[in-house]
Amino acid sequence: MNYKELLPKGVLELGTIFEKAGYELSLVGGSVRDIYLNRPVSDWDLTTSALPDEIEKLLKPYADELWTVGKKFGTIGCKKYGDLIEITTYRSDIYNDKDRKPVVKFGDSLTEDLKRRDFTINAVALSISNFEIIDPFNGINDIDAKIIKTPTDPNISFSDDPLRIMRAFRFTSTLDNFTIEDKTLESAVALKDRLSKISKERIRDEFVKLVSGKNAVAALKLICDTNVSDEFIPELNALKIKPTEGFHHKDIFNHTLKVLQNVIDAETQQIYEKLIDNPDESPYYINIQSPDITLRLAAIFHDIGKPNTRKNEGKPFGGHPENKYASGKVSFTNHDIIGAKMTRKIFDGLRFDHTISKKVYKLVRLHLRAHGFENGDWTESAVRRYIHDGGELLTRLHILTLSDCTTNNPNRAAELRDSYARLLASIYELLQKEEFDKIRPDLNGEEIMQILNISPSRQVGEAYSYLLNYRIENGPTSKEKVELILKDWAKENLK
Repeated sequence: MNYKELLPKGVLELGTIFEKAGYELSLVGGSVRDIYLNRPVSDWDLTTSALPDEIEKLLKPYADELWTVGKKFGTIGCKKYGDLIEITTYRSDIYNDKDRKPVVKFGDSLTEDLKRRDFTINAVALSISNFEIIDPFNGINDIDAKIIKTPTDPNISFSDDPLRIMRAFRFTSTLDNFTIEDKTLESAVALKDRLSKISKERIRDEFVKLVSGKNAVAALKLICDTNVSDEFIPELNALKIKPTEGFHHKDIFNHTLKVLQNVIDAETQQIYEKLIDNPDESPYYINIQSPDITLRLAAIFHDIGKPNTRKNEGKPFGGHPENKYASGKVSFTNHDIIGAKMTRKIFDGLRFDHTISKKVYKLVRLHLRAHGFENGDWTESAVRRYIHDGGELLTRLHILTLSDCTTNNPNRAAELRDSYARLLASIYELLQKEEFDKIRPDLNGEEIMQILNISPSRQVGEAYSYLLNYRIENGPTSKEKVELILKDWAKENLK
């Protein structure tokens, strides 16, 4: 492989600059791994024998942009020809025994720097002077074998930085067909409680990266089956509830994995193109990109409330045949409501961004809405409410609802698809008649205060909400009629 041809111009020029100054410079870590695997590289990570002050001195007259936010850790970043490049001084960190946080120590050996890295597949360097691979821990062999293992004793490696446990599972998701070496996996499981020493934000970020991967389903199953997920989202393994004897229900955990795979498969299928002539002009139909983190998280958590709402109804199998529950029915009443609340609590605990938390909460809360109309009896007001409540998440709600159909019964699957197809047709028809992105009550706040002769207050907001709901339920109304409706409401609510 001709590595020189694969490197950007800025990296090559920096190789010359550092060599003339008497310093070693090598491409390192994931950048080398991804080049070898013919994967795209977005950030170019370099390591050098130069100290941070010297790196900064060399970069200042050269870089288009320069940042030193990571200088105390030995890293100086820059941009050149549009490429993002980070250069870090060789390190040989020491971890204290109390909290295992690293004490940054700069080194003078590339081999020692590679030794402190998480996995052998990332402990590979490429010299920018002679373009030869430096591979003291046989990382290239492990890349070829698709094996994830630590360059040193995994017990020491995971104790030094427990986040590496999460990274091991993440790489099984983002790298095709890579598996964790048995010894490394055993150590990760044995030391999983060390994750309590890691900030929630860092764990969240690794979990999101895992969910984002092409092989997210297999990675999620592995991290749950090994019980590592119990350290940060124990509710996932709670989905593995076993049916009580005589009361059968769907395997909720494996159903969740199927739904996740379905939404991953659907991310590049632009289903909305069949629903509206000009989807780009409507905020209700968005271009789903892959990976769509909001949609994938909603798939994972859509049934998270089922274990807390499971109820065995009637008699178990073998009961009197005239008993409508003789077949051992199991219900999960309100699992959408309970699950949405649980999702919000889980996301708050992991310090998720409030915006994405709200979106996933809403999708979990609405994922059963369409199933209440499986007979196809959608009134115009019900369709209008569905569009309004789905809002900007309507496309994702379509995909989640369709993906939630995992039955092996072909007749039942066809019934569910036909039912939703009728709903989609109704949505399309209604969107042609009404501009839902501009929906407002037929009276604004000023008009409400003038008609009711009241000042700005909570009652104005309540009246506004009432009229908005009326508008959603009944469609556009003349101002004369809506004034009468408002006055009738006031008689009951402004006493």
